[in-house]
Amino acid sequence: MVSTPDLSKLCLFSDWESAASKALSKENFDYVQEAAGDELTSKDNRSDLDRCKIIPRILRGIAGVDTSTSVLGMNLPSPIMLAPVGGQELFDAGGELSVAKASSRLGIPMVVSTVSSYSLESISSQLGNTDGIFQLYMFNDDEFNRSLVERAENSGYKSIIFTVDGPTIGRRPRSIKNGFSNEGHTSGNMFGKNNEKALGKQLKLKCDISWSDVDKLREWTSLPVVLKGIVSPLDATEAMDRGVDGIVVSNHGGRQLDGAISSISALGTINRATKGEITILLDGGIRSGSDILKALCLGADAVLIGRLYVYALSVAGSKGVEKALVDLLSDLQISMLNSGISSVKEADPSYITGPA
Repeated sequence: MVSTPDLSKLCLFSDWESAASKALSKENFDYVQEAAGDELTSKDNRSDLDRCKIIPRILRGIAGVDTSTSVLGMNLPSPIMLAPVGGQELFDAGGELSVAKASSRLGIPMVVSTVSSYSLESISSQLGNTDGIFQLYMFNDDEFNRSLVERAENSGYKSIIFTVDGPTIGRRPRSIKNGFSNEGHTSGNMFGKNNEKALGKQLKLKCDISWSDVDKLREWTSLPVVLKGIVSPLDATEAMDRGVDGIVVSNHGGRQLDGAISSISALGTINRATKGEITILLDGGIRSGSDILKALCLGADAVLIGRLYVYALSVAGSKGVEKALVDLLSDLQISMLNSGISSVKEADPSYITGPA
């Protein structure tokens, strides 16, 4: 059994990644770290972020910074959310429950996956007064899809994020070589209490989702609807025209289509196309406070953090997640102060140079 490292020594994303590689089996670690194909898109998520450079402003008379913001009707302490990650029991026995406890302590919203290890109701019960968001994968049964949305509403989730970039799972060579399967760890919402409609059904993810499914979802719920997996400005404006409340600029962490545009490269173009008329979240490659600041300057209202908190979860459970997020928030505050930005509302493209 690997002993828990001294958490005070874990400061960077790479520290948590290295510690997680020791805490997890090779199969489970590869599952988190991997991407599709040659993993070029995953690498571009990082390299394109690195090529964006901050242009700090000086002599601004700033003694402190305000990271608070409002997104999708939620008043948040920072522009940070926890991305949906399925099957978290693979990384910690408490899985999503452990993450929810950390989320609750920090007030950072958690996006709960359809394919979670624990039910959306049990996860919500651990969030306390912190807002939760439900991420929807659509299945081949609309009765079941609608039941998931209704359960999310009844459990107090504040919005629905509909993942739209997954008509099929990307070809991920590491999992193929490892013979990896997450079967048995992603069925928290499929069976059991309050989910009788799932019993006896042969549920499969719907591969032919379309804009009509988006329209259908908006009819099912009065909650804000957000589309996750948008990288084209044409899709972003279509979403806006159809009354969608927000989009997540995301390529699924490079796990679906290798060779796709990086999230940060798509962000600026989408922001210009939508002219600030729709909420924009960014997912992909974020590792530090300066990464978050770059995303805000290019038009994101908030960012989703994924691999970082999963690594921290695998190393030290709920305490690890909390430590990683506290450090990330501190890094954002320091990055803002050293850039001459006193509030997230002040972040704009004038502070950025680079390919995005």
